[in-house]
Amino acid sequence: MAAGSSNFFEQFYNFPPFFTLQPNPSTRSRQFEMWTKLLQSHCANANQFILTRNEPLFTNNEISRDLSEEFITELFSYLIDNDHAVPNKPGASTVIPKAKGSKLPSAQGMDSLVIWFMPKERWFEKLYDYAKKNGLQNGGIATSFEILQDESFTGMDDRVLAILLNAMMETRKCEVMLGGDGITIDGVKFF
Repeated sequence: MAAGSSNFFEQFYNFPPFFTLQPNPSTRSRQFEMWTKLLQSHCANANQFILTRNEPLFTNNEISRDLSEEFITELFSYLIDNDHAVPNKPGASTVIPKAKGSKLPSAQGMDSLVIWFMPKERWFEKLYDYAKKNGLQNGGIATSFEILQDESFTGMDDRVLAILLNAMMETRKCEVMLGGDGITIDGVKFF
C-alpha cells in the first residue's frame, strides 16, 4: 500500500470484497469510485502518469487477493468513461480527445492508461501558470523540453504532456506546433 494513503483506504484495501467485481450496479459504481480515488492518490504520491494492468496495487498479498482481468478491464473503462484517464497508445505522440457523444475505445486488451491524478482542467491551469510565470501567455512559445523542466511537471514525459496540450488546444489557450514528422512537438504557443 502506498505511503500517505489514508486509513479509510487501508480498511477497504484489506477488505477482500474490494478485490471482487461486485454484481450490483450501484455497489460496483461505488467500488470503482473508491478504486479511482485510491489510484489517483497513489499516482499523485508517486508522480506516476502511466497505469498498467500489472500495477502492484492490483495485488494485495496480505489478504491473498488480486484483481481479475475482467475487473481491470472494467475499471480501465470506468476511468476512461469518467475522464480520469485516456488510453495510452505506445508509439503515439498525441491522443486526439474524444468528440462529444463519440464512442470511447474498449479497454479490452488495453495494457495501460494515462491517468489524471488531478483533473485535466487543473493541469491546464498549471500549464497556463507556467506560461504566465515565463511571460508566454500572449503568443510566447516554449518547447516541451522547457515545460517539462519546470517542477510542476516532475515525472511527466513528453507523450503525456502532448496529450494534455492536445486537449488544452480545444480551450484555445494554446497551439501546438508539430515538427516535420507531424508527430513531434517543436513548440507550444500560449494565448
